[in-house]
Amino acid sequence: MAYSSDDSTVAKEIPSNLNLFFWLMFIIPIPFALIFTVYTKMLSFADVFAMNTSWYIILYIIVYFGSAFLLNRYVMNTVSNFSGKDEDIDSCNSIANMFGPLNIVLLLANTFVYSILSMLAAHSRHIETFEFFPFFMIYIGFTFMLSVFVYVFWIETYEGWLNFLPFREKDLQFTLIGRNGLVAAFTAIGLFCIILSPMMMKVNEEVPMKTMITTTLLPVIIFGIIIDVVDFLLITRGVVRRLGFISDFSKTLATGDYTSEDLQVVSRDEFGLLVNYLNNFFSQTKGILA
Repeated sequence: MAYSSDDSTVAKEIPSNLNLFFWLMFIIPIPFALIFTVYTKMLSFADVFAMNTSWYIILYIIVYFGSAFLLNRYVMNTVSNFSGKDEDIDSCNSIANMFGPLNIVLLLANTFVYSILSMLAAHSRHIETFEFFPFFMIYIGFTFMLSVFVYVFWIETYEGWLNFLPFREKDLQFTLIGRNGLVAAFTAIGLFCIILSPMMMKVNEEVPMKTMITTTLLPVIIFGIIIDVVDFLLITRGVVRRLGFISDFSKTLATGDYTSEDLQVVSRDEFGLLVNYLNNFFSQTKGILA
């Protein structure tokens, strides 16, 4: 069976907010992490500027964002060119499924590489207050917390755009519980790393714990809780929205009305598989009644 005759298998134009969320995932941890190093008095703004104007930091940033650009371009172009033929379904689904994990791998690799290069830059610029481990904890903490926050928006938009690509049981990569569990775990680990980092800094050795909690840790905890709550609300909103689509479609079938269009698969999880099953039931029943 080929899919090319069905308009539903024709790739739609890539939404502008899909690219926006993609780039925010990679950009947003950097300024937050650097500002937090200033807030905790490990670095000054002058130190941050001096470090990030080192030639190898500049070269690395070009390579890092260039790699993200090439990855995004390759996946989006390849999937967009889906022909609708059976032989292309497996390859396109494989490429589409690898996009999310590869983004996460690239983000995590960046936290380590950027921290190493920042240490070298701080050493070459004689910035004595720089400490590698607290800096690494701050950077990976904001990556886990903020990049994953944006990831929720990105994956919802991305999978909604992928509704032209046939989704089968073997294409299920993450269950709904597994994905949401990972989001919660990454956010919690990120918050823990950020909270722990000021306690590890030499500059804070003489600061009373009560002062550190009220001036540094408490604002971070409040910020992290807000991110957690918003993450939960976003995930819940997505689940409720998909349940609403399925419920409305089922009500239409229950009335005996088979004139509606197939449901679109807007998420590549158990809800997406359920939509497929309902569409198959709808098509077969409609054929019998025709």
